[in-house]
Amino acid sequence: MWGHVPIVNHKYIYARNASVLGNDDDSISSVIFPVSALRGLFFQSSAAIIMSYESPYQYVGNDNDNCDTLVLSIPSNQHKTFMTELVREITFGDSAVIVIRDNLADTGFDGITTIAISSNTGAD
Repeated sequence: MWGHVPIVNHKYIYARNASVLGNDDDSISSVIFPVSALRGLFFQSSAAIIMSYESPYQYVGNDNDNCDTLVLSIPSNQHKTFMTELVREITFGDSAVIVIRDNLADTGFDGITTIAISSNTGAD
């Protein structure tokens, strides 16, 4: 699925909404995917942005399901700020893992307070 991207220079996007380690046990509590799987960002409201990605769970080559998303709560009308910071981190950041939000470690991008994760675990 991501075989066309050289692994040696690869970065990943990570998000976890579980605040208790024992609850981090399914496809809606945490997800990590390569930057190459990012399919776009769009606005849901003045205080939310949706990040769409190709699911790491897809195992059929023509699986076109589009329900794999992160819904991020952001400060009101700060969509451009978040997108600029994300692109800067992808392009120039030192870490191979870009943490959007980790509720357990209370880390991630400034202003992102909550996330909702939707990853399809089946195939069409």
